[in-house]
Amino acid sequence: MSAFYIVGTEQRLSPLRAGIASAGRGKPQIELSADGKNVVVLMLDRAVGAFVPFLFEEKPELKEKFAGFTFYPNTASFAPYTLTASPAFFGGYDYTPEELNRRDDLLMVEKHNEALKVMPVLFRDHGWSVTVSDPTYAGYGWIPDLSVFDDCPDMRVFLTLGRFRARELGVSAGASEALLRRNLFCYGLFRTAPLFLRSLLYDRGAYNGIRLPAPRGTEATVTVDAASPNQERTGFSTAHGVNETFLKPYAVLQSLSSITKVTREGKNTFLLMTNDTTHEPMLLREPDYVPAMSVDNTEYDAEHAERRSFDGRTARLDRETDMIHYHANMASLLQIAAWLDTLREEGVYDNTRIIIASDHGRGLPRFESTAFGHRDRGVTFFNPLLLVKDFGAREFTVDGTFMTNADTPALAADGLIPEAKNPFTGRPLARPEAKAGELHILDSDVWETEKNNGYRLLPGTWYALRGGDLFDPANWKKIGDDLVLPRS
Repeated sequence: MSAFYIVGTEQRLSPLRAGIASAGRGKPQIELSADGKNVVVLMLDRAVGAFVPFLFEEKPELKEKFAGFTFYPNTASFAPYTLTASPAFFGGYDYTPEELNRRDDLLMVEKHNEALKVMPVLFRDHGWSVTVSDPTYAGYGWIPDLSVFDDCPDMRVFLTLGRFRARELGVSAGASEALLRRNLFCYGLFRTAPLFLRSLLYDRGAYNGIRLPAPRGTEATVTVDAASPNQERTGFSTAHGVNETFLKPYAVLQSLSSITKVTREGKNTFLLMTNDTTHEPMLLREPDYVPAMSVDNTEYDAEHAERRSFDGRTARLDRETDMIHYHANMASLLQIAAWLDTLREEGVYDNTRIIIASDHGRGLPRFESTAFGHRDRGVTFFNPLLLVKDFGAREFTVDGTFMTNADTPALAADGLIPEAKNPFTGRPLARPEAKAGELHILDSDVWETEKNNGYRLLPGTWYALRGGDLFDPANWKKIGDDLVLPRS
């Protein structure tokens, strides 16, 4: 068994080695200019646009923190998963699923890497100082392969995931490493045990560690014996433990202020950064929406059984997946709001354009106006977050203009780079004609890079979306199942 698993582990690790090797490349630092202009593009993977009116109503202070931002609720993405949706976010309309298939002389990974570099290369070529953080799926690696940017030595490129610790839990690096070593040993016992014992030994990933719940209303310091890498739900509003996959990106958002450096060198800066806090949801402690070893939101959830939006709508969070996604989206915006306060204190808020957006949304029935498709796919799967603050903007506003997240590169360059074009295809980034007719949307559950990595995306269900109201079912039309568009 040892020989079998050693070989298997080596085969799985080989594709990750480039990412692992580059993980330590570059110290995380966000550089912003006090006497130039700054453009920040922050992608929150899987952040849901439909949540924003409810989040801002529950926490009215967010409207003050996000003063100057425009929220675009009527925003569509071209696919429901990162693999197929994010290229258009990073590179614009040349990287929608249909356009990716049209360029069938290149592998998908090559087109994805190109999309990641569209905005950084464009701004660099126009004299801006460029920083790239955690470029999603670079090199099609789960750990982004930063060597994709080796031909851009003048850019600051780094990874942040795993380099910071969530403050609420007080987890030391030594305790985390000791826990990992203990669990690796326990995992060995688990894999070699008879099948009837495995569930008992695994214990939902806790490996029968001693659970010491924190007193209610207090924060616990995690020890090796008390920690678990997975949160255990003990009820709809109660849970024990934490998810490491949430804590790592959440800790990055908490650390944004500490890694932000303001310079006075008269240069312009561009930052492209991705974060997965909204992609790895777990139950948080209300009303602060912070991680805790012991969570009991029973009273708060009873008092807030219906959540209201700032435009008068109501919704019930009566499914676990709805609740935890709501929590992760709230926690992310609260931490970003704290960073925005830092930008104000440092005097770089007004001279900074900030785009906070996502590659796709998530299917959440209680926030739906409609559902469509043979799998009852919800429209919020294709409703990404889009918040944009321009230079000197003062008020929080809502704009119902039909948008897509492929507008992101054009929004970033608007008014700064005349007639901005994709540096790789030579086509304009601003493409109003693309939304004038039908948009072709791919609905496919094949999101793994190991499977969907050929010259064209694998067949899926396709829809035609006519611009207007994203949530109006009359604007959606199913083209067909098991298709590849454009047809060869």
